[in-house]
Formats: sequence, structure tokens, C-alpha cells
Amino acid sequence: MENATFSHNKHYNTKAIGIGVAVIIVIAAGGFWWMNRTGDSSGEAPQKGGSVMVSPEQHIRIVEPVDLELDQVPIPARVRGEARPQSASLEVYIQDANGKLLGSKRFHPSEQASSDPLAYGAFDARVPFELSSTKDGFIEYALIAATSTESATDSAETVIERLRYPIRFTADPVWLNLYYARNGVTGSSAVNDYDCSGLEPVKRLIVQLQFTPFKALTMLLEGPTTEEYAQGFRTEIPKGTKVQSANIDEKGELRLDFNDAFKMGGGSCHVQALRAQLEKTLNEQFEAVDSLRITVNESAEGVLEP
Repeated sequence: MENATFSHNKHYNTKAIGIGVAVIIVIAAGGFWWMNRTGDSSGEAPQKGGSVMVSPEQHIRIVEPVDLELDQVPIPARVRGEARPQSASLEVYIQDANGKLLGSKRFHPSEQASSDPLAYGAFDARVPFELSSTKDGFIEYALIAATSTESATDSAETVIERLRYPIRFTADPVWLNLYYARNGVTGSSAVNDYDCSGLEPVKRLIVQLQFTPFKALTMLLEGPTTEEYAQGFRTEIPKGTKVQSANIDEKGELRLDFNDAFKMGGGSCHVQALRAQLEKTLNEQFEAVDSLRITVNESAEGVLEP
């Protein structure tokens, strides 16, 4: 159907992507080791079996990142695994090769129902960090437990175990523009007052993938972050929308098939803004994409109609 296919005349090079120094975590070759609080080598090397790495005292088990061929991921870095005891907190540090702290995050493993005080608690967190001027660095985990003191007002902490190993910061990132509607751009304070087609971009840093438009679409569907939402950014892509298939032909037509959720909502402004989000994020940003064909369950009937 004609109104489900649209293209953009690229009469200028509109690559709205700034390429700079990437900071994407991959595990560096050269092995893993555990280091104590002072940074000196101490203890036995962590055990690495399959896709799980275990600290010497087995208080910390890391599932991600552990593999030398780890998929490159966007900032922030994802850390995933389990730690014990569940009552302890875990602090993660990312440093460059010179020991400069690039970022850190502290959180508690999730508590699981268990009578065992040393049962593992799972964690899955993202650690933001700054761009690095060095190619190599370190990631360190500190498992921390609160300890009682004589004073009721004082508190102390004890590091149960530390796990530290090398990582490599890989070059070649891209900045993506994701387009969303934004409240208040027309001068009105109304909650849903925005220009239906005059969208504004927010930026995301990712590694250069084989076909970046697919990654841009995935991130667009995730919607604005909490901070961006507070700034007035909104998405017209219906909640629950999923891509069922995506491919591009030799003529540059990007064909996207969505589930039924994509057709939820209505009104001319909704359709106009939704169309603009896809067109600006995919058509205008990537020279490889000359046109879009949108379907729902492989049918264009009723798609992108008010």
C-alpha cells in the first residue's frame, strides 16, 4: 500500500552520526587475575569455565563480560552474574590503563528465597563510564558487607572479596540520532502538545555494527530514557511494538514487519509523528536506506492510516 511505503530524497549528505573515540568493552587477551585492595597481585587466578568466571573464594561469579570474543555493546557496560551472600552489596569500577576511574556503580544482588545464608543473589546492571584515552583498562568487582561497630551512629564496611581483570576499549563507535516528539516545542504547556512532524533527536553511542539501521531501530523502539522523558521527549510508537522481520533489498528498500501492537492508537497527528520518527531515524540518517516499507503481520493494509 502506498501510504505504508515512503522514501526520502537525499540531495545532501545527512549522516547525522559523529564518529569519535569508542569505548566499548571487550575482554583483553592475556588472561585474568585477581588483585587485592592495593592493586598488587594476590591470591589464585579466578576459575574460568565455559561462559562463567568465578573468583578465588567463589563469592563472585561473572557471566558477562567474560569471553574474549564478547559481542561489542553500547555504553554503559553491562555486568551480569551472581554474588554471595545476598545481604552484601557489589561495587563495580571501570578504569583505564593508568588507573584512572572512568565509572562505577554500586548495587545489591537480588535476594532469592533460601534458608542458606550463603546463597547466591543474581545481578544484571549497567555501569556508565567515560571515554578513555587508552586502549586497555580494567574492570573490578568489590563485594562489600556492612559490619557492626560499638557506636550506634557509626557504620563500617568490610570487603569480602575483590575480582579484577583486564579489558580492552575498542575504537570505531557511532553516534545515532533517535527522533522523538517533544512537548512544549509549539510554546504551549499542554501535556501532549507538539509538532506532529517537527521531531527532535536524542543521541545514543554504539559500536559500528554490520548494519547500523537495525540497531537504530531497536534503540528507537526502547523509547526515551527517564531523563529524556523529563525533558519532554515522547514516542508515538505504541507500547508492545516488536519487529518481526527486517531486511533491505539491493535497491535500498528497508522492509520492516511489526506485530499487531504497531497499529494501536490513531489520529492524523499520531500517524504523522510515527511516520516521521521512522523516516528521520532510518531514511534521513543512513545513505543505504532509500525507502521504507512498513507492514504488520506481512500486510500493509491499514498500516500508517489515521
